[in-house]
Amino acid sequence: IKMKVLCDTKERGGLDLPNLRLYHDANCLAWVKDWIGLKNQKLLQLEGFNNRGGWHKYLWFDGHKVHKDFKHHYVRRPILNTWLKYKRFLDSKIPLWITPLEAITGDTKEKGEDWLKYKDLLKKEGTEYQLKRREEISYKYDWWPYRQIQDKFISDKNKYGFTEKESELEKILLGEDQKLVSKCYE
Repeated sequence: IKMKVLCDTKERGGLDLPNLRLYHDANCLAWVKDWIGLKNQKLLQLEGFNNRGGWHKYLWFDGHKVHKDFKHHYVRRPILNTWLKYKRFLDSKIPLWITPLEAITGDTKEKGEDWLKYKDLLKKEGTEYQLKRREEISYKYDWWPYRQIQDKFISDKNKYGFTEKESELEKILLGEDQKLVSKCYE
């Protein structure tokens, strides 16, 4: 019996069983939400004990290609593979939820939830995004972290560009935690 027949509706001659592959992907994307939000510090430190960069480096900037051991972890591998499968449906430009300094340094222990995302660091002038001056940013960085952000911004702007709007998947992943698996499953 094919899996498609088992998952098909009863009206069409199937058994109306849930699609376990989609359910697995929905649960993996729910886990990616923690990687995107950087809020559950205990979980992120436990999973990322040997990371060589921040979580956003592995999610968006292909850090898993440089750090081969990232995919050798039995929890991270299926989650990352699922994310890479669905990431191609997003815009190829960089989303504004990325935290550039966390992607560079990976020091999740120090900042916690205080990481500034691109949406906090950029201002739109005409059709292009510009990096705010150091004095305009609400969280005061020293000159060295600001310089790192500036270099990352220039390389991201030239290589990818920035998204104008969020996709449906991003709205689900950045939204509320309620019924997250159900939303991803649909």
